[in-house]
Amino acid sequence: MKENPWISQRWYNLGVISLIVLVLSSCTSLRKGVNFDKVDKVLEMSKGPCFGSCPIFTITIYDNGWATYTGKLYTDKLGTHIKKVGRSRLEEIKRELRLANLWQYQNIYRSSLPDLQSVTINYYEKGRTKSITGKEGRPTSVQKIEAFLDKMANTSGWIEKEKPTYNLPAGAVPNELIVKLKGNVNAEAFVLKYMKQNMQIVKRLSPTGDYWLFSFDEKKIPPDEMLSFVRRDREVLSVEFNKKVEIRGR
Repeated sequence: MKENPWISQRWYNLGVISLIVLVLSSCTSLRKGVNFDKVDKVLEMSKGPCFGSCPIFTITIYDNGWATYTGKLYTDKLGTHIKKVGRSRLEEIKRELRLANLWQYQNIYRSSLPDLQSVTINYYEKGRTKSITGKEGRPTSVQKIEAFLDKMANTSGWIEKEKPTYNLPAGAVPNELIVKLKGNVNAEAFVLKYMKQNMQIVKRLSPTGDYWLFSFDEKKIPPDEMLSFVRRDREVLSVEFNKKVEIRGR
């Protein structure tokens, strides 16, 4: 199938130009004032896991001239963040999408390389949705859209709207674990097994006991997975999330 010719410089320019927030009278009121539940989507990209530490996120451009970024893992923007794209920029993006004619491509491009990150791009137009999923081997036009959205995701100006939700117990600190080690286990040697998760000793919780407070990087592993991971360790007797202590005035 013949691919619709693109002027690649257009997408490059769209990505290079800083997509800044035009009106920011108050970050707090902005977070509360933008509701995307009833707003139509224009373009969306979701990136899944890979063998390494590829950022896992979804970025969406809406028809109201705003964008959202929902980071799940291996990204500095965990949770949902928002940014104003602007009406004129939105119309420019829509024009380029029409030129791309994504409807001509197949929905799935299969890959024999399991280690690569899977990318899904959804295009919304007049009540229809075109979804294209794949790794390598996708059309050049689709890869250019991915590159543009990657640039947009990595620009500054994103404002946090919602913190990540992990479905943890009330008051749980998502990146801290209270661990009881077996009596003969050295805590400094223990954390070395979890270097990939950036586990570190915060402090020993009792001078004579084997309870320790450890921290880890929640950007590298979801808290519930880390809890299960450590719980299966043969050197661990028990593990739970640390909890925030609320101090009430008398």
